[in-house]
Amino acid sequence: TASFHFDDNPSIVENPFIKRATWDNILVLLKEHRPVVNMTLMFNYMVSGLNVVGWHIFNIAVHIANSILVFLLILRTLNLPSLSARFGEKSKRMALFGALLFAVHPIQTESVTYIISRSELLATFFYLGTFLLFIKGARSKRSGYYIAAFVTSLLAMGSKEWAVTLPATLLLYDY
Repeated sequence: TASFHFDDNPSIVENPFIKRATWDNILVLLKEHRPVVNMTLMFNYMVSGLNVVGWHIFNIAVHIANSILVFLLILRTLNLPSLSARFGEKSKRMALFGALLFAVHPIQTESVTYIISRSELLATFFYLGTFLLFIKGARSKRSGYYIAAFVTSLLAMGSKEWAVTLPATLLLYDY
């Protein structure tokens, strides 16, 4: 039930563009920086108004989804041909440990409880999703996964600016 604080007020409480889902408001929100976050703010306002419980539920749900994606990323990485002989048997336990550590680590508190920090959560969600699609594309040699990875990378960049590191990180990961 933590209330809106700091940047929550201008971004949510005082933001007239998220309060009505009109084409004009949607276009304004899409033209601003972090359009993906803005669209989730509009969605959240339509569902729960200014009742903070719905906003926190959304953030917690995205954090749980991120924890699942961390599990999958660790698992898929440890099961790559170059690593599976060494970690194959232990990969599920190691992935579970990594995901649980990610899920409950205190550093995550701000992103989950400070409502407007959903930008971090969303960027992480799409960042991890891009990684998983990239891995799947590399293993299956199907271009559809690369196209989907490109779309999720744009969504990550539309959520938080630090996501521009994604192409370089993917190159390093592939190397």
